[in-house]
Amino acid sequence: EPVQAQLVEQAAGTTGVAAVGVTDHQLGERVVLVVTGSDDPEAIRRRIAEAGLIVDELVVTSRALPMDPRHNGKLRQGLERRPTR
Repeated sequence: EPVQAQLVEQAAGTTGVAAVGVTDHQLGERVVLVVTGSDDPEAIRRRIAEAGLIVDELVVTSRALPMDPRHNGKLRQGLERRPTR
């Protein structure tokens, strides 16, 4: 099911959000939410759950997301999907 970026940003309380589909050998694909900011990961996780959004993994980082300068609001191509163990 598609993840609505604006809803995730509102729930997470930040505009630095990327929902990434990651290949998973057991699930086929899982949703990893990458959030930029310094807020407590558990507080972000709680807000997301309260909004009724489901993510399989949450990553909170203080680093800026690698955005594509040609496309406003999109991650740089090739960084979205990377297989995991």
